[in-house]
Amino acid sequence: MLDRLHLLILFFVLCSLNTYGQNYNPIVSNNTSLFESGSYIEALHVDSTASDPKGLVHYFIKTWESEASADPSNCLSFQAPTWAGPKCLLNDSSAFFFNLNMDSICLKPLKEINDSWVCYTYNNGQYIEATVSKKEWATFLGLNDSLKTISFQLKDINGNNVTSNINTLFIELSKNHGLVTTMNFLAFPYFISPTTYTTTYSLVGLTNPQLGKQLISARNIYTYEVGDEFHYEAANSNPPHGIGIFNKSIHTILNVSFSNNTDTVTYQVKQYTEKNTINYDTNQETDTYTTDTVTEIHVLNQPMSYPEQANKVNDFNPELWKFSIYNLLDQNHNRLLLSTSTEIPMSLDNANCWHYTLSDPSYYYSFADGLGMVSRTSSVSPPGQDYEQLVYFKKGSETWGSALVLSTYSKSDNSSTVLYPNPLKQGDPLFITTNNFQVSQILIYNTTGNKVFAATTVNGSSLSTFDLSALQQGFYSVQLLNKKNESLATKLIIK
Repeated sequence: MLDRLHLLILFFVLCSLNTYGQNYNPIVSNNTSLFESGSYIEALHVDSTASDPKGLVHYFIKTWESEASADPSNCLSFQAPTWAGPKCLLNDSSAFFFNLNMDSICLKPLKEINDSWVCYTYNNGQYIEATVSKKEWATFLGLNDSLKTISFQLKDINGNNVTSNINTLFIELSKNHGLVTTMNFLAFPYFISPTTYTTTYSLVGLTNPQLGKQLISARNIYTYEVGDEFHYEAANSNPPHGIGIFNKSIHTILNVSFSNNTDTVTYQVKQYTEKNTINYDTNQETDTYTTDTVTEIHVLNQPMSYPEQANKVNDFNPELWKFSIYNLLDQNHNRLLLSTSTEIPMSLDNANCWHYTLSDPSYYYSFADGLGMVSRTSSVSPPGQDYEQLVYFKKGSETWGSALVLSTYSKSDNSSTVLYPNPLKQGDPLFITTNNFQVSQILIYNTTGNKVFAATTVNGSSLSTFDLSALQQGFYSVQLLNKKNESLATKLIIK
């Protein structure tokens, strides 16, 4: 009987909402809206939906309890609301958001221009009046849609206007795609100050339809292609005593392969590294140079991390995150960063009891759309003493940052290298000639990045002959090294 009652309630709720449709509904079904607030990106994401006698309730993603409101002696909750509040309740005429105190914030999307209503009431009788102040066609994210602007005015108990920062706030609702401009519902109407509300929440992305900025997952963090190049700087030091290590490295993608079900990707990466080691106690300094080919394997079917969502386990490294932060690599490159927060909750008693505790060592990580990990910084070391960061990348014609110059590395220059014959008939010798490049070693890799041939020359010359009769027909990558560990690279076909 109870189940039938619930179904009956849901039926009437849905019937009433059918007249609502997507008619200026702030919540878009099966969609996540991304909003830019200052330098950060926030998400309006419905985690679950349930029926209620008052309407249909959309529950939003949850985050960690704020440090200010948490009792350090108790377990922290990872069920706290994000900027959008805990939920939105929709009925046939109103949309209710809720602030930190669970006070309702009433929007009436179906009202027409100049219509007003009470949006929020204070305990002292003051209230905030909302008015549809504008209705027009507008373009956003390449979409053309009808847009309603809802403005706010603080009133005293007698209905007189009161001067307040609240009066500068506004919400823009599109007819078919939800909120376009909004505010921090969790803080509304508290913490009204220039620092809180000078920046509005502006729509910068939709997942349905897929427009503008998009959510970041492992599947679009690890989208390297052959020839992509990444330059890193890293340090691990603690002056004035002990050993300090400073690395500069260049990583070049040699090969990309996916598993049969495409849930993992494997990269063969050429790494050129210069390591500077300083003994602060003896003032001795040494430099070492290495060239390696390494394999990177990344699991792509990781759960999505929404901005500010509570994460109990980090999907991309062993650390535990407080929540995810989205921001931009910079204003000139439309690539989003997924970062850890400035606090890391660690489980103290059991899997369900969490405290703000920094372990030693702990690191904050940032991952970028298409760039992998772009930074790792220590939670305990002073700035510049324990870190790794991306300083330059090249992907196709796109470049960013300042390229490193390493003595262990020189960019490929196919015009300086001639392999002949190429294609090479299987069993025939290969001749290599180079311009002003004394070859000391040749390395050959197959299409999966495995080294299949290595040889050295006795004296080093610009003309060398190699026996490749053991290699099968196919495509190969050829790398030539000189005594300075500089390199040239080219391609070879054996038929």
